[in-house]
Amino acid sequence: MVGVVLAATLALGGTALAGGLQHTAPGHDGTAVTSIGYRVTPAGKQTNLGDLPLVAVSSPDGRWLVVSNPAPKALFVGLAFARDGKTLYASGGGNNLIRRYTVTGGTLAEGTPIPLPTTDPTGAKINPLPAGIALTPDGHRLLVADQQADALSAVDLVTGAVHTTAAGHRPYAVVASADGHSAYVTDQGTNTVSVLDLTGPEPAPQKTITVGTHPNKVVASADGRTLYVANGDSDEISVIDTATAAVTRTISLAPYQGAQDGSNPDALALSRDGRTLYVANAGNNDVSAQGWNWSVAANSNPYAEQVWPSNYSDRGAPYPTESGDPAIAPNRDPAQAYIWDRLAAAKISFRNYGFYVDPQPDGSSKATDPLLNANTDPAFRGFDLACPDSPNSFTPRKANCGSPRFTEWKKEFDGYAKGDNLPTVELLRLPNDHNAGTKARRPHPSGLHRRQRLGTRPGRRCRIALEVLGRHRHLRHRGRCAGRARPR
Repeated sequence: MVGVVLAATLALGGTALAGGLQHTAPGHDGTAVTSIGYRVTPAGKQTNLGDLPLVAVSSPDGRWLVVSNPAPKALFVGLAFARDGKTLYASGGGNNLIRRYTVTGGTLAEGTPIPLPTTDPTGAKINPLPAGIALTPDGHRLLVADQQADALSAVDLVTGAVHTTAAGHRPYAVVASADGHSAYVTDQGTNTVSVLDLTGPEPAPQKTITVGTHPNKVVASADGRTLYVANGDSDEISVIDTATAAVTRTISLAPYQGAQDGSNPDALALSRDGRTLYVANAGNNDVSAQGWNWSVAANSNPYAEQVWPSNYSDRGAPYPTESGDPAIAPNRDPAQAYIWDRLAAAKISFRNYGFYVDPQPDGSSKATDPLLNANTDPAFRGFDLACPDSPNSFTPRKANCGSPRFTEWKKEFDGYAKGDNLPTVELLRLPNDHNAGTKARRPHPSGLHRRQRLGTRPGRRCRIALEVLGRHRHLRHRGRCAGRARPR
């Protein structure tokens, strides 16, 4: 996929690259090389795990550590032991259930899962996608953060009844108060912690506590008087007094004074004596699959990184990019998260061709973000592999594809050039080099060597570059467009 945003130079450096090629893995000498090239010496023993470990929880006696992996059960980020350590509960993510295991001598035996409601009281279909879970102190109820349903479910483990109540936006983690009368739920899609009353069978909204941007993990002190909340996009810890339900302190996690946001705290642990809080800053060593988030916002936040595996594997999670959901906006202020927000604030003109747009029934494109939409060419087709980038590359597979993307862009470009009012920045998306695996009648890997199938990516880039150079002859083209003449 081609995304032309700005001309840039990328340099890689660091001591990890100086010694030549290194492999990311534990070494024979007890050290290891991380995915970003750091050599570390772990404390204790290393244990190999399955793919994509998501969360870990220790047994009540501290003897066992359970780590969840998403395959093949679509497990997500919730694990909780019963107080006696004989039962383990795990959130089932896109399967919309809670898995239940009997624990015997370090082995797990799966029992009957607990299904969650997949319709609301009106009968409309919902997708809970359970995330964090927690038991009430008496062990009678399991609290479940229904991330994609914006709700909290309370499961009666004796009767099996499930009571569900609205709770914030993109609820992620949940803890119960020491007396079991309240539940605290982090609202990862906003900047609040929802407090719900648990004194009745149905959880009831009680109040909301304003914290930092996009709170995710929460951990309680041993006495339950204090909560520590990781704010994933404002790089802070909010400290909450549960007696007053108010924030009493905010701890900055910036690596140095004046640092830009992007440390992205996403995991917490308290020492046994409660005097030390450990925080994992995912953004300081992140390896991300979300290229679009990085291209247009210079970061991919914890929410996006948590849900993309479930989306890519068709396990019920939404695509965590290219939408108006504030949960995916990676910045302290979601309203200033994207490059177009910053361009507009700086009064720099821009035009959008295909970024963050949705197809409309008439074939036009519309951006969810009003600011972006006001600067978008609606006739330029967004991501749709059935529609060609270039003329004569392949026959459109939909009747409403409109003009090939290059043709539509050139029409506007020529108009701007004639009027001497070219936008300073153009966001141009040409997706035809994005293959579709082995799906029938779609661009596929074997077609990568047959440029007529994919629209000739180098050719498209050269044609665009040469069109620009033809209008701005003072610029020099330093790339290679062999065999192609400049436009007249």
